[in-house]
Amino acid sequence: MTITEHTDPVAVAESLMLELFQYVFQNDEARRHFGFSQISQTLDSTGLPQWYLWFSDKRGAYSLTIVEGHTLADSFHSAAPGSDAPFVESRILLRYFPAIEENDFDTLSCVEQLFRISLNCDTTGTPSFEGGRAMHPSFFVAGHMDIIIDSSRRDVAFYCVAPDRWRDYRIDGLVMTDKTGTPQQVLSPGDIDRDFPGWALTSFFFDKIISAFCCMTAQAPRIAGIAIKRSRHYEIDGANHITVVDDDTIMERILGVAFFDTDDGQAARKRAASFTERLDSRDYGLIGIWEQPGEIPVEWCNPAWWTIRDRHFHADSDRLCSCYHDH
Repeated sequence: MTITEHTDPVAVAESLMLELFQYVFQNDEARRHFGFSQISQTLDSTGLPQWYLWFSDKRGAYSLTIVEGHTLADSFHSAAPGSDAPFVESRILLRYFPAIEENDFDTLSCVEQLFRISLNCDTTGTPSFEGGRAMHPSFFVAGHMDIIIDSSRRDVAFYCVAPDRWRDYRIDGLVMTDKTGTPQQVLSPGDIDRDFPGWALTSFFFDKIISAFCCMTAQAPRIAGIAIKRSRHYEIDGANHITVVDDDTIMERILGVAFFDTDDGQAARKRAASFTERLDSRDYGLIGIWEQPGEIPVEWCNPAWWTIRDRHFHADSDRLCSCYHDH
């Protein structure tokens, strides 16, 4: 009889994120340094793992939900040398719920703004359980983060993906009723309804995750890369039919950062080739692949990723910070 090991990609990603968050929130010195403020763990309306996160240098709240995962079987992502652990890929969807006083609040669509100030969101500025079930899947989406990892944790690659802007146009304008039930035209035909800064919000969160991962594992990235492609905007008519339109003025960006624990030159080249292939595909135009931080354009990466592993934070291993709680 042959026994086959089955790896749950969602569980692998969830385990990694739990370890990362527990590392940060059990260590007040590290938590303050990286700007993590509070965290709440929950499940989304479909039962998928989800966290809400607050940062000291952001007034709103992020949510991250592991929305899908699968096992990779291509030649580049075969098991690491000396290991039978398969590679898995998981996708984490990132949302941002701005504070009402934040400039980002004004970039939301009219419907998102109404949702945000309604009873669908609680005092934390995030959806209540009932609000989460009522929320449209597109609301508050900033971008996503992909994680490719072997279940032995020897090789991990993170990818930050988002367009510059999430932009919607109301081609027939938009009429909404006020509190008295009177129709009011809030947007004229052709007005922009949503202009959410996807890349800025997603890359902010990505920097926090990579910084914490470097510190937790005492590693620096082995390789980093950047690619871009033309993105799109969305045109919505009076019947709420959506047309997707290619837009040369909006770019989708992908930033990849890979960690692999091997001194085998051939294995390292294989991992680097896999990393490069992923960035240089799916109509993306490759900007560059770098192994040294000084070579990377400063607007893309945080140089501290290569030095933070040498920073020592004094942990309190006997307690779990009260900032870590169930939603």
